[in-house]
Amino acid sequence: MITIDLPGGPFGCGYSESKIPLLKSFAREGQNIHLIRANSHDTETLQKVKKILNGKNLDFLFIDGDYTYEGVKRDFEMYGPLVRKGGIIAFHDIVPSRYENVGGVPKFWSRDKA
Repeated sequence: MITIDLPGGPFGCGYSESKIPLLKSFAREGQNIHLIRANSHDTETLQKVKKILNGKNLDFLFIDGDYTYEGVKRDFEMYGPLVRKGGIIAFHDIVPSRYENVGGVPKFWSRDKA
């Protein structure tokens, strides 16, 4: 399991470093949890994910990004190719609501879903 979370970012602000041991404790036997605290749009972050995957593909990608249309689209474009054929990509907050609650995600979903 790999997570990318932006410390101090809008729409949630990530988790504190003190929570890392707790979050890693949720791993089941044989599982590893990789917690990346960085901007998902940085190419360095993408390279970290690829290094962890070591040539493997993702079965499931959940995008709960920065809530801007451009941000969600960028996450999809950067990390979508890492999902195996037949894998699943899910998005948080696709249902239209007030912008401060969902941002540009519904716009992305309505325009760009495959």
